[in-house]
Amino acid sequence: MNEDMSATEAWDPAAHAAPVVTAEALPQSRVLTVETCDGGCLEVCSGKGETMAARQAVSCLVTPVAGDRVLTTFADGHHYVLAVLDRPQADAPVSIETLGDLVLSARRISIKAGVFDLVAEAATLVGHVFNSLFRTSKRVAGTDETIAQSTTVSAHERVSIIAGSDVHKAGVFSQTIESAMAQSAHTAVVTAKTDIRLNAERINVG
Repeated sequence: MNEDMSATEAWDPAAHAAPVVTAEALPQSRVLTVETCDGGCLEVCSGKGETMAARQAVSCLVTPVAGDRVLTTFADGHHYVLAVLDRPQADAPVSIETLGDLVLSARRISIKAGVFDLVAEAATLVGHVFNSLFRTSKRVAGTDETIAQSTTVSAHERVSIIAGSDVHKAGVFSQTIESAMAQSAHTAVVTAKTDIRLNAERINVG
């Protein structure tokens, strides 16, 4: 019993803990500074003035810019930038670039920004429900086409200004005006195949 207790007391957990791996302990790893960045071609330099070409590793999502302090490693005859550690200009833009596709998959993605700009050659939104809520909304398009099974517009006031032609085609066209209705035209033509009916308490013509 005493021998077992002695063996337990002699065992030191700290001596068997996994060693802490630092950047300096990684094989051929160095902290360098990006000298130039031109079209994905990086040049990094050390504090001693050494300059060498480097590639951005796939795991390094943030695109390095000149002045960044980066963690690099040397493998297969090339220097790779593994991560951007520090950027002198804290307010400098952060860029994520890839030559291939970028796919984000999550249960929910939230984007919060003062100004949100989306620039794309083509954009497609597919889903079951689409909601938008804005104090002011403006849409500018060369050609605008809406295809829907049912469309409803509800507003306190609506103004439509058509510089050219305004053409409506419907199976049944019905309008209900609760107050007054006024129409003005240089020339007006009303054509019906069968009947034209005017029902009112008073009708003035001329």
